[in-house]
Amino acid sequence: MTYIKKIRFRYSPSLTFTNYMYAYELDGDASNNGDNTYSVTLQNQYGHEYNGEAIKNEDGTLDVSVQDYNDESYSGTATSNNDNTYDLDLENDSSGGEATGTLEIDN
Repeated sequence: MTYIKKIRFRYSPSLTFTNYMYAYELDGDASNNGDNTYSVTLQNQYGHEYNGEAIKNEDGTLDVSVQDYNDESYSGTATSNNDNTYDLDLENDSSGGEATGTLEIDN
């Protein structure tokens, strides 16, 4: 006589998918293009480079958008420290991971 044992599978979203979010420190500099826009170069703590632009808003903050050679991109804002440096608060556009750091403006 052969017995067949029933096996039940239970679906658990936490076991089937994990959303990895990474936090990076991005630091770099920006060159003033003269029309309230800046060319931005940032580097994370592993030496990975991101390039893009920043646009100055009326309130003095910058809208920053950068990407690397693989089209991984970060965007967000930079808040002035009133000394040619800005504090970055960026988010990875695909994973939602955050990046913070400092941006220095070259005059």
